[in-house]
Amino acid sequence: MNKMIVGILLAGNLFAVGSILAQPTGPDPSMSRQALEAEELKRIEDLKNIDPSEYQRQKASYDLQKKISQVIDAFRQNKIDISTAERQLYPLIKEQSKNELGAMDARIEKARRYLSDLQAIKKTPDLLIKKRVHRMLGTATPEEDTFGEILP
Repeated sequence: MNKMIVGILLAGNLFAVGSILAQPTGPDPSMSRQALEAEELKRIEDLKNIDPSEYQRQKASYDLQKKISQVIDAFRQNKIDISTAERQLYPLIKEQSKNELGAMDARIEKARRYLSDLQAIKKTPDLLIKKRVHRMLGTATPEEDTFGEILP
């Protein structure tokens, strides 16, 4: 491949990445809260037959968040005072935090792998350079595709 073709391919890839990044993500801002909740609940219900354990986890998280929202709404509407809101929120947030703390083991392991990758890249910068060259030319092996994937 000559340099001009490689340049065109790189420019095309950058354009494609820019186009993807420019696309809006997340829920439609014009949707009502009830519509968003219904959409989220449907997404969770779809998991029931696909992955029952993930369904249970997400359904419990959804139900907990709904209870938290109800307490906050009641407080904002002056239906309960701040001490009542705090008293009601404390066990809910404690439960929510317990779920988050349970998921931290996976995040810690991911951080350890990230650190290990960084250390390997620092020790062998030629591998990173070789990987980047091969990616630009479209000849990267699966190992080169994953080595240093944390770096640009």
